[in-house]
Amino acid sequence: MQSPAYSTQYMLFDDIRQQHLPERFDWLTLAERRECERLPDSESRERWRIGRWVAKQVVQDSLATIEQRNASIEILSRDATGGRIRPQVRIDGQLKPWGLSIAYSPKSVLIGFTREPGFRIGVDLAEPLQLAAQSLVFWFGERERTAIQEGNCWRTAQIWAMKEAAYKSCHRGESFVPRRVEAVPISGQQWHVHYDSSPAVYIPHWRLEERDGLVLSTVLATDRLQPRRQQVHTESLDSPVSQLVSRSAFAP
Repeated sequence: MQSPAYSTQYMLFDDIRQQHLPERFDWLTLAERRECERLPDSESRERWRIGRWVAKQVVQDSLATIEQRNASIEILSRDATGGRIRPQVRIDGQLKPWGLSIAYSPKSVLIGFTREPGFRIGVDLAEPLQLAAQSLVFWFGERERTAIQEGNCWRTAQIWAMKEAAYKSCHRGESFVPRRVEAVPISGQQWHVHYDSSPAVYIPHWRLEERDGLVLSTVLATDRLQPRRQQVHTESLDSPVSQLVSRSAFAP
């Protein structure tokens, strides 16, 4: 099976405001504006708009021709009733079977995107100093609690970010229940990541990084059984989306 390809983009809000974000909002569709207006406060709406802007740039950069890149891109993460759904991408009104995930911290946004058939993606940002292991202990399994006791606040953030990203890539509409996701460091750079769902979901690739005092996690999931080791093509966070480099994947 061909290796999955995906891209990620991490940006600070201040950089986006200074260099990228337009003052007008005519780049949002009517449905997107309605989705934004449902948010409870101006800070949440501003963060949402920044995330949508960066996500649209990532999608646009993946399109092959100038004509495609000039097309209307719509990204919605709520259904007609207002319920949360996995972000959906439409190009000129046509729904695409692509994977997209958006995560926020108080100061930045992380986008994950794949056009690989059959694959879904989840990303998350976690701030170690904001995560107290004691307050989260109920949501950790026994092996996760052991790993936290042997580590520090960064280990807690890594596990939590992996759980969030795994849920985003694996769920089928069910609510987030952290105990259903197990993320356990094994040795070196290897982790066991499992989502307790039926039918089975496979996680052939994950990625952990640290930027600006945050843990960045990316998880790819598929319903198809994957080999235990494969080459995964991914974008460096500091390179253009179109430039893909090879990385090694570990599938538990």
